[in-house]
Amino acid sequence: EPFMAAHRFKLILFDFDGTLVDSQANIHRCMAQAFEAEGLQAPTRAAVRRVVGLSLELAIARLLAEHEKRHLEVLAAHYRKAFFSLRNAADYQEDLFPGAREALERLDRPEVCLGIATGKSLRGLRAALDMIHGEGIEAVWSRHDALARAIWAGCEIWGQGGPLELNVAD
Repeated sequence: EPFMAAHRFKLILFDFDGTLVDSQANIHRCMAQAFEAEGLQAPTRAAVRRVVGLSLELAIARLLAEHEKRHLEVLAAHYRKAFFSLRNAADYQEDLFPGAREALERLDRPEVCLGIATGKSLRGLRAALDMIHGEGIEAVWSRHDALARAIWAGCEIWGQGGPLELNVAD
């Protein structure tokens, strides 16, 4: 609470999955479906948790044994199909972690740019933000572990008119 009132940051970047949103159950479910569709043993929830936040292809590559790497592209396609099916289900839900909305609301001030650095596609991020009513937190977006792009986008937003302070939450 004292930090929220006293911080001087102009740009604050958050990871999305696993930091703001508890999406691990859905990610694991889709990853398991993808692996099973290829006749491979589904990764454990713990293994999937270690790759959440990476781009899909990199995450799958880290879950595969070396001799299974040839399945990478088709697994990514299976994952996307499973995820789109899940996301289009009437009961689909991704929830913010308890306290996340309140923290974002306290940090959201006219002089502060709140952003997201994520491995999600921009379309996927926008859909997730719409679902959680995440207005005001999509000013900066980064994909495929390219945090530098998000930082540069923030610099462009704030210009050269003073020091840019940065806090990356993960």
